[in-house]
Amino acid sequence: MTDETQVSAEVLLRDPAQADRVAKKLEVLGFEVLSVGSRSVSIQGSKQRFESVFECRLIPSEAADSPARDFGPLGGESLRAAEPPKVPSELRDVVESVEIQQPPLMF
Repeated sequence: MTDETQVSAEVLLRDPAQADRVAKKLEVLGFEVLSVGSRSVSIQGSKQRFESVFECRLIPSEAADSPARDFGPLGGESLRAAEPPKVPSELRDVVESVEIQQPPLMF
């Protein structure tokens, strides 16, 4: 087990028929594929891997104007992209965008 911060994201597909191809490429890029849906691929990887592959900087959500707060292990660290994640060139024809998943908000 690693102490690295893990990031979960949804990779939204332009072409659902390419879901398996996208999932395989994301595994090659160093991500764990959690599930493959009809319109997206759920992935998880280290913060450093995410920043490197998607060419963005991840910052704590609390550094921005966000209602998200870290309430311990259930919520986990909440990160957001300082700039929109960039889809790698080899996937641009089949991937619409990459969206970081946020932990649940506790009210």
